[in-house]
Amino acid sequence: MYKKNAEKQNGIKLIYFTNIMLALSFLCSILFANFAIRLYKNYSYLMSLISDYTESNKAISELEEASDFLTNQARLFCLKEDETFLRNYLYEVENLKTRENALDVIKMTHNNDSVFTNTSMALNESVYIESLELYAMKLIILAKNNISEIPPLINDVQISKEAMNLSASDKLEKEKKILFTTDYLSAKDRFSDYCSKASRALIYNFLDTKDNMSKFVLHRYNLLILVAIILFVLMMIFALSVIF
Repeated sequence: MYKKNAEKQNGIKLIYFTNIMLALSFLCSILFANFAIRLYKNYSYLMSLISDYTESNKAISELEEASDFLTNQARLFCLKEDETFLRNYLYEVENLKTRENALDVIKMTHNNDSVFTNTSMALNESVYIESLELYAMKLIILAKNNISEIPPLINDVQISKEAMNLSASDKLEKEKKILFTTDYLSAKDRFSDYCSKASRALIYNFLDTKDNMSKFVLHRYNLLILVAIILFVLMMIFALSVIF
């Protein structure tokens, strides 16, 4: 009788232990599955972050290159008076619009941060530089009077009465100085400074987000290890309770 009761009690303990183990195993599975899903999401986000960094960095570089290209074409036109450089300049400004497209790329993912702010300021400086370059090119066109039809973008540039009344030689002298004045060079410096700030902000944002993600994953991993240890201890306690 006593033996049967003992066996029955052990059987109940075994069933109880089995149910507890199943529950704990199910809980562990859920925790590991949750961790795996979180890890996958973080990996996917990291990939998108790297892609954004690459595209944004490329956009900032293209903005700089486009502005430098326009400056070179304007200076070459003023020095060599070759209409090819003028056409190259106008094609970039009116058709390719590399600078505006670069800002659109930045705006997609950095609309409210310092990357967009500095890139936008850089574009504003580039547009101001463009106005000076167009002014200088119109002066040389008026002085030489060797282009049958002045392009609309050049024609829309307002020339002061004082400049209009200058002789052809004086117009040429004036246009040569415009692209090397303190005002023009300062604008170029401000443009480069804004581009540098945008690049630094982009790097900082990338590293800061990456660091936060690493801390989050590490925290989740440590929490998972802690839970696994606790569950293991509970399993051992239940096992011993069944044995003894």
